[in-house]
Amino acid sequence: MKQTMAVSLFACSLLILQGDRAAMGQDASSGRDTPGSAQSPKWETYKGITRDIKVLRVWQIGTPVKDHEIALVIVSDADFQTFVQNPSKLVTFLNTNKVFPGDGVREVAHWASLMSPTYTGDPDEWLLTIDHARPCRVSITSQPE
Repeated sequence: MKQTMAVSLFACSLLILQGDRAAMGQDASSGRDTPGSAQSPKWETYKGITRDIKVLRVWQIGTPVKDHEIALVIVSDADFQTFVQNPSKLVTFLNTNKVFPGDGVREVAHWASLMSPTYTGDPDEWLLTIDHARPCRVSITSQPE
């Protein structure tokens, strides 16, 4: 179930990125630099607060969407709890590791945790879907991995 959920979330992110340029507000004359867009991004590992954190820069795939970049991030439960209690630590992590291009992230605007009421126990890891929008804000959905 974990893999199915992760793949589904990733597929949704891809659909958003591959969407109709006009419907998504893409400026056809935009010359925005998107490093790595010609190749498939890979999961990259960075040092987290308690354990390594995996990052997939989905925004590097396909046609850029104006003023939005999406990244998938897998964090340990301990790091997740730290980030929820102190979002500025997540902002620091995102900026230090240049997860998003440009000016980086200034604040976490919205955070929604998705968990089934039938989920039991504590998750070992969390999957964060982070939407970086202008001006320098991120919105996050999180779910147990």
